[in-house]
Amino acid sequence: MKKLLRGVCLIGVVALLATSCKKQPTNAMVYRGYSYDGQFETELANYDEPGRAYIDATAKVMFEQGDKAMLFNIENESGDGSEYAMYEVAATSYQPELVPAGQETVSDELFALGKYAFYPGDNVGTTQMSNGNRATFPIDATQEYREVAGAPVIAHNALYMAAKIDNELEAVNVFAFRNICGVLSLKFFSPSGKTVKSIAVTDHERYLSGDVTLKIHEVDPGYMMQLFRNYGVPGNEELIAEYMEQVGYSVDVDSQTMTIDCGNGVQLGTTRNDAKQFYMVLRPLALNGGFDIDITFSDNSTKSIVVNKDNTIKPNTFRVFPAMNVD
Repeated sequence: MKKLLRGVCLIGVVALLATSCKKQPTNAMVYRGYSYDGQFETELANYDEPGRAYIDATAKVMFEQGDKAMLFNIENESGDGSEYAMYEVAATSYQPELVPAGQETVSDELFALGKYAFYPGDNVGTTQMSNGNRATFPIDATQEYREVAGAPVIAHNALYMAAKIDNELEAVNVFAFRNICGVLSLKFFSPSGKTVKSIAVTDHERYLSGDVTLKIHEVDPGYMMQLFRNYGVPGNEELIAEYMEQVGYSVDVDSQTMTIDCGNGVQLGTTRNDAKQFYMVLRPLALNGGFDIDITFSDNSTKSIVVNKDNTIKPNTFRVFPAMNVD
């Protein structure tokens, strides 16, 4: 599911799950998916250096043929009888059909605790469905820089989305995906013409990567979005802590640093007007206590930038920094 966001092709990947699958007839239900949030919002960074940043106002989310999502049908809290299967986008669309990617499917019937979908399903983590419907979502500490048609795009295996259906009054074959993560937008230019090899962002307080384990049936994408977006509102931190406990949230193999790997190098523009854009997908609530940016260039020289102000990452939101001179 590639996302065309503000003139940028935004691709995310949810690290997903495996559990007890159940074979179904090949004429299983066809599901539909769409972005509930519709468009990504923009918030300007809290930063002192003057400059400007621009992202096109069109931020629609597009699903592309072959993109994958993992679907779950949850029977009870223990996980006995719960199902999962991989589905894929049949054709590029804003509201695509999700069809079985193989012989395994989930039952057409809506089980007692509902159906859930996680995007994307290409990277599958471990699952313990018989242990309370738990599944692990690996969040890699490195994102690969890439371009499409000359424009920078968000890395594969980076942006998490989730959806659920738990009401029989709803259409049981329609998943409204919610964006869990936000995006840090950085722009750099170099009058001397430097080439970037990598960009590392280190959060002053929070982990940015690791293996996240959750109880699938406790995930509520809409409520989770509301909690993260209201961070800072009196009493909301306690609600977030309660929710994390409810979903069985735990993280292993943590790192406070996320890195964009630029491969053979990305040539920077020489003026502010032709600054090069870099996108990094980050977990919600990242950067609220400040962060460091460490840039490594092709000649192995480095540039460090310290940002001590609150620049909290929110779901479905770009945190946009002005263009910065790295000479």
